[in-house]
Amino acid sequence: GGAGKLSFGLDDVCGESRAAGLYEGDEVSFREATDAATGAVGAADVRLEAQKVNRGFVLSLRDGHGLLRGEAGGAPLSFAASSLLGVRPRDEVEYRRASDAKTGRPAAAQLRRLPAGSLVLEWVSPRWWEAVVR
Repeated sequence: GGAGKLSFGLDDVCGESRAAGLYEGDEVSFREATDAATGAVGAADVRLEAQKVNRGFVLSLRDGHGLLRGEAGGAPLSFAASSLLGVRPRDEVEYRRASDAKTGRPAAAQLRRLPAGSLVLEWVSPRWWEAVVR
């Protein structure tokens, strides 16, 4: 089947899913509903089936905000430094991708610090090479 877009509001999200929050990349199930007054088609009884959790590392902190980069690369995402107390640059984190409420730009939410070494940021070949420097 093809992917399409259906709108829904907070009232259309079921209780437990509403409490967990819905973020970009989450998998959901829903029923299609047609508004009797307007004929508009949307989603109803939206349920969270699987959370999309991303991993990355903190690039910088300044004035109560931070920037992080996902382990897959891409543009840095902003986050409120208060959402993870004691976070420092180079800390490894887990997060969910959201939109900044003020700007609408991509942002990180629900940050959680990971143990150091959780992310593999480079792969080093076990093979050794011999060469002559000229």
